[in-house]
Amino acid sequence: MKKILTGLLSFIFILGLAGICSAEETVAPKLSFGGDIRIRGQFLANNTDLSSRADLNDDKEQYFRHRTRLWIKGELEEGYTAYVRLAVEPRWGHPDYAYNDSLPDATKPEWTNHLIIDNSYIEAKNFLGTPVTLKIGRQDMSYGEGFLILEGTPADGSRTIYFDAIKLSGGFGDTSADLFTAKIDEGAYNNQDDEDLYGLYITNKSLKDQTIEVYGLQREQRSIGTVAKPLKHNSTTAIGVRATGKAIENLSYAVELAKEFGKYDKAGADMDRKATGGLANLTYAMPQVPTQPSVKLGAYYTSGDKSGTEDKYEAWDGFYSEFPKYGYGDILANLTKIDGDEGTWTNHMIYELDVKATPLPKMTTSLGFLYLMANTTPTAGTSKIRGRCPQAKLEYQFTKAVSGHLVGQYFLPGDYYNGLIPYGKTAADHLSDDVDKAFFGRAEMNIKF
Repeated sequence: MKKILTGLLSFIFILGLAGICSAEETVAPKLSFGGDIRIRGQFLANNTDLSSRADLNDDKEQYFRHRTRLWIKGELEEGYTAYVRLAVEPRWGHPDYAYNDSLPDATKPEWTNHLIIDNSYIEAKNFLGTPVTLKIGRQDMSYGEGFLILEGTPADGSRTIYFDAIKLSGGFGDTSADLFTAKIDEGAYNNQDDEDLYGLYITNKSLKDQTIEVYGLQREQRSIGTVAKPLKHNSTTAIGVRATGKAIENLSYAVELAKEFGKYDKAGADMDRKATGGLANLTYAMPQVPTQPSVKLGAYYTSGDKSGTEDKYEAWDGFYSEFPKYGYGDILANLTKIDGDEGTWTNHMIYELDVKATPLPKMTTSLGFLYLMANTTPTAGTSKIRGRCPQAKLEYQFTKAVSGHLVGQYFLPGDYYNGLIPYGKTAADHLSDDVDKAFFGRAEMNIKF
């Protein structure tokens, strides 16, 4: 922490000194700075394998996540802005190696003590005299509910979500558009083993109380394969539309539908990807009632790869949505690791009921229930029922800058998971037909300054 504060103060001093020394030539930047601290205490049981067997993942864990972020922004004349945010998140009581699986044991660094550049970008408004804003550098990007674009760094959980990107934004009346590209991963040698994102996102608000969004995304994933096929290349295009707004008084809605197509390398064979995903939800709010209750009904769909269709691949590519977007906590994102990478939302049908109320002026309570199913099953005759997840959340706004919450999630697995192999395990470690229940709990405090 001392190193962070020392570095930030030194940076501020250098900028200020530079502004004083060059005052006769240029206008000194307008500086602002601040930060936030987030402390989470977490308890997890059977979140990654649905089994209490010690020879699998002994995943009953209790630990703290302590994230500190500090930022500084310099605003210059002509609409130019520079922004830098530093972040560090130690995880007290959690083994470092859990986040360094690609490194040999002898060389694993203390990952949780790393100080990183979380954001660092330059923004230019009215770039070159046009009604366009250029934003280049490390930045957060989120569209809609994060159905496809939100999390650029899923490997570190919620510590960071940035993209290393170049984005052009422009507004023309009731229509605005973002054109962007991002470098997700750069391989060791050349562009034959890296990953890139390209996108165009258009938003229109010409209809009263309605927002229409149309987008096209391109994801290019290249990696080193095998001797027989040294290069692997997945190319996915997603085209979608999203509509949100007010249906009638007190009733709001959100609908999103996207189609994906492209090429997918499955076990060395090139296949045509044809996938579908979407969501729909309705929220009825009663602000005139003292407790301000609301009820939300939602449904979410992502296609899965069907057996018997070897000429095409129907599994949904979640792009960069690998975060806990369903439910209040991390439990469902962790469980998807049984099917593959953590937070990979594919082959899902999720139905949601969520009830909220404000019993006290600064308190919000939420009760939710998720019913999860799969579209396809790994073997013929296997159940499509993934399970049920009741959950509860209590939020409290202590002051304008200080907030906190409590979260509890309980997952009752369905027969879909019988016999599955947890991620990273072998066939000998398959789940028995008696899978165990899972639990996730979190207590969190936040302060902004």
